[in-house]
Amino acid sequence: MRTKKLCALLIAAVLALPVTACEATTVSGRTMELRIQGEGVSAVIAPGESVQFEAYEGNTGLSGVTFSVVSGPAGINASGGLLTCNTDAQDGAAIKVGAALAGYTCEDFTLTVAVTPPIEAPVIAYAGHQDKEAVDTVAPGTSLPLGIYLNKQAVSGAAFSVVSGPATIDAATGRLTCKADAQEGEVIKVRAVHEAYDDIADYTLTVEPVWNKKPRIVKTFFDDFSAGLRPAVWDACNQSWGVGNNGVRPYNTFYSSDAAVAAAEGVDSGGILVLRSQGDLSPEANRNRSGSAIISREAFGPGLYEVRTKVVPRMGQCSAMWTYWNGGGNTVETNKYSEIDIEMPMAANYTKWSGTTYKRFAGWDVLAERATYEQSKPDGANDGQWHTWAFEWRTDDANGDNKVVWYLDGEKMFEILNYTPEYTATFWIGNWFPEDRGWVGVADFDYAYMYVDWVRITGYSDPVKPGAISLATPGNVGNDLGNNPIPQNQYIANSRFERVSGGNFVGWDKTGTVMQGSGKSAVLNENSTLKQTVNAQFSGYSFDLSVNANVTSGSGKLKLYVQYMSGTVSLGRSDDLIFDATAAQDKTLRFIIPELRLGSNTVTAVRVVAETEAGTTAEVHKAEMFMKK
Repeated sequence: MRTKKLCALLIAAVLALPVTACEATTVSGRTMELRIQGEGVSAVIAPGESVQFEAYEGNTGLSGVTFSVVSGPAGINASGGLLTCNTDAQDGAAIKVGAALAGYTCEDFTLTVAVTPPIEAPVIAYAGHQDKEAVDTVAPGTSLPLGIYLNKQAVSGAAFSVVSGPATIDAATGRLTCKADAQEGEVIKVRAVHEAYDDIADYTLTVEPVWNKKPRIVKTFFDDFSAGLRPAVWDACNQSWGVGNNGVRPYNTFYSSDAAVAAAEGVDSGGILVLRSQGDLSPEANRNRSGSAIISREAFGPGLYEVRTKVVPRMGQCSAMWTYWNGGGNTVETNKYSEIDIEMPMAANYTKWSGTTYKRFAGWDVLAERATYEQSKPDGANDGQWHTWAFEWRTDDANGDNKVVWYLDGEKMFEILNYTPEYTATFWIGNWFPEDRGWVGVADFDYAYMYVDWVRITGYSDPVKPGAISLATPGNVGNDLGNNPIPQNQYIANSRFERVSGGNFVGWDKTGTVMQGSGKSAVLNENSTLKQTVNAQFSGYSFDLSVNANVTSGSGKLKLYVQYMSGTVSLGRSDDLIFDATAAQDKTLRFIIPELRLGSNTVTAVRVVAETEAGTTAEVHKAEMFMKK
């Protein structure tokens, strides 16, 4: 059986100017030359890799260029210039790229395919962590994502099976689940079959419980909001903490107990809770930087806390699930405090989230016995998918089980010892606005939403001191959506160009001459652009960009497209939406953020661009962007 070759893109030494394929020569008219975006990039490409082409006249970038693959194993975005080498391209194959623009000539650009042979046999490994220490244990009732890797590169197309041991596995995805009744020391053997490889060794895991002694369950709380947001169970929070925000408010708390409406959002069962976040660009007076949270009326102690949710997908706010009670006291002897957190994003980066546990706290400069662990999620915690976030709180000192353990989708992620809370606390779910932009980033959005499917708290018999107490008084009530559709995350702020400040559209950057039309549209004169960046969007995310626009004068075009950004650097762009008619038209661009890399830079944002050609004036009435479900 053949051995499939994977490869890496060879990078040349850093050069002073971007690499070009040739010395352009004049045949007739003006000349342009093709360049690969970025400095120090070699004219060598690996199978499956992508590069971004641009056209220049001297040092001036040209627009309106049509790109093509003249020959060779690759495809290219004709208007955007993003070229992708075929995954089955052979070592040494030549790819010739051409470009056309009226009035210009250009020689073809030649890329060479470079394939490096594998230096090791493919292996089964802990998915996403194959470059770290091997994982060889799994706990009862937890899950583990597995994959096969060659040279630390993931290989798709494997079929997984459990050869022996107390576990099940999803054959297609490789997610293994250890049975809840598995005993310590039992061995699980996993096998992967792939048509391209015959040398994949079996993977062995040993069952190792998280706890020395299995906890004794004393009660279970569960709510899937099938009866709405019950005031006897929850309080729609109406509080503020920190500075520089407008608190968490009931006017941002919504729910629907309509099973059909909730099912359309992919819930497991019951209803759905919707927690709105209003960013810096909210159109509502005195409501910007306001969030939403619910608080349990009942107090809980040690146990397993689980929430199935989609977090707010935008930066600048903190999406969180946490226990909390503050009984006061400024010394170790007198302080009574209880808190365990799940929070995201971290370090202004949505590929990071954290767990924190507090044993005592009276202020950062007074008393702070706490610890935080920062965990990575390379594909982003804001991926628009349902995830089950959880932590397990144990206080069983007698059996050496005194710590907090965090889980994501049933997979144990990390644990913290020595800072375990000792008091009962209420449970909170929501989003709020810290002042620290270095923590959560900039809230450059108007509205965004967090969704909650269900909450489960499995209480244990571990010792705990009375802190927060259960309340019989009803809490604040949120807003019942009834059978109305659930509000969706729309990623473009001021998408209908209704708000202008200082001559600029709120949320948008412009070049050239752009003004507000009589119908509150955006009017772009010739050679003008409007741009809006949406941060914390990553490879694999899929969107629909829907635009209503028209050309008002001239024979040229209005183009809308998406740039794939790493900070302020564009790594590539989507196809164009073209408008050349005087009657307003609705058009939709469906795109998936590709996996692009320039050195260590990868896609971390998208930028929506509207631009007019010379001699053309156009009007944009609406630009909206929704993540595909």
